[in-house]
Amino acid sequence: MVELVRDEALELRLLEAVITEERERPRTAQRAVGPSEVGGCRELLRAKIFEDGTGDAPEEHWPVAAHIGTVMGDELERIFGKRLSAKTQQRITTVLEELGVSISGSSDVIFEGENLLIDLKSTGTMGSVFYEGPKLSYYIQIALYVWGAVQAGILKEGAEGRIVYYERSGDYQGFVAIVVTWEAILNFVELAQTRLTDVVVAQQALEAGDPEPARELRDYSPSFCFSTKVECPRRFACWGGSDWAPVEFITDPNHLTSVKRYLAGRSMESQGKAMREEARSELVGVEGTFAEGYMVGWSGNRISVVETGVVTPEATSV
Repeated sequence: MVELVRDEALELRLLEAVITEERERPRTAQRAVGPSEVGGCRELLRAKIFEDGTGDAPEEHWPVAAHIGTVMGDELERIFGKRLSAKTQQRITTVLEELGVSISGSSDVIFEGENLLIDLKSTGTMGSVFYEGPKLSYYIQIALYVWGAVQAGILKEGAEGRIVYYERSGDYQGFVAIVVTWEAILNFVELAQTRLTDVVVAQQALEAGDPEPARELRDYSPSFCFSTKVECPRRFACWGGSDWAPVEFITDPNHLTSVKRYLAGRSMESQGKAMREEARSELVGVEGTFAEGYMVGWSGNRISVVETGVVTPEATSV
């Protein structure tokens, strides 16, 4: 392993600049509720609608995946607008008649002639898309955009949506477009209204002194909310002082060392997996023995990489 000389002071300066920029992005700073929030955590949705954000916790890490997705998404929208005559960043207001609520946001791509709306999503690996499919929040988001576009006369009844994925790593060099039919759009719009009703009912109970319905709105676990990739602004408000996160302080330095070692190990495990996957993709079809004492073989889709310990003279003379 190569010994690297790192400029950690520069690393910190660069990171702080990026985090500060992300915090001040319009989409990060605003508290208005858009289609992307309706299908997410209902407690976060409730807080955004009924609270002023003074109790929100800031992001302490750089959301790399989200940042890359935003930058790449903007570029793809530019390309599709130029090459495919698509309408991009169309401001859409969706009216949910049952609740008398309006939700606004900007759609990614619209092909008016094809009666089609596209929502772009980045993913770390396309395999997860093939295995799990889109998140519920993605379905609700695109449904609200299509429904709002029909209400505004931009699209016609019977319009469809496509959730279009691209992979940030570049291993999958193409797009995956998931079909969302008109019938599915109507169902997800109805589900959106149900979720918003849950939020309103919980808020009414909270104002009457009963916090229990609001607690039921927490749709994710603490490990998700506190993840450095997520860092939900409600993470402390939701979980601080709960059974999961008691308020008493731990002062044992040995326990602190163990916690830091655990987190470091988890980070190394994740990075190690990424390194193995990248190297594996580069070794597809490669089989044989290296003079430097390594051997590579394949059994179906399974790779075997071993250190033989046998180094030939050819390797030492290079």
